[in-house]
Amino acid sequence: MDNEYYYNNAKSRYYDACSEINSCNNRLNELNIERHQKVNQINDLNSQITKYQSASDQLDTLLQKETDLTDQCSAIITSVSDTAENFTAMVHSSDVCTKNLNDVYGTKNVVLVGNIFTEVRTRKTSVTGSLTTLKSDKTIAQNQLNDIDSSITSTNSSKSYWEGQKRNASIDMDYYKSKMDQEN
Repeated sequence: MDNEYYYNNAKSRYYDACSEINSCNNRLNELNIERHQKVNQINDLNSQITKYQSASDQLDTLLQKETDLTDQCSAIITSVSDTAENFTAMVHSSDVCTKNLNDVYGTKNVVLVGNIFTEVRTRKTSVTGSLTTLKSDKTIAQNQLNDIDSSITSTNSSKSYWEGQKRNASIDMDYYKSKMDQEN
């Protein structure tokens, strides 16, 4: 075998390595775009999680006040009942039409407070479900980001390998080119 054969073989390896390096660069560009998009998605999920967590904390604070508010409503109803008896006695002694204060200020308010807290608990369940979904989505996105980072590392490793192959092929080409020049 002559030097020209080895030179052409090295030249072929050189061009193959260049092609593989370009392929690696293209793949790295694609992966970096994917990585950027995934980081943006994770940032968006973090923002949503923060909002939902804040809402959840506020609903928890509100629900913790339910017992206190219900107790206060009961105390008010007791006071209204006492006042209603006195008011009814006063009204019976005059010509004014009677009005039952219990009907106006009484148990309706307790029912209203109960309905409000039922709605708050429903909202809390909804927020908790959304928060769980968002956290799950974030975990999935984080795992995908880790996969992308692994692919970037692998592609960089391949690129380094092909750059080494390109250097070796270039050295071989120079060597066989000089041998061919010596023969002429």
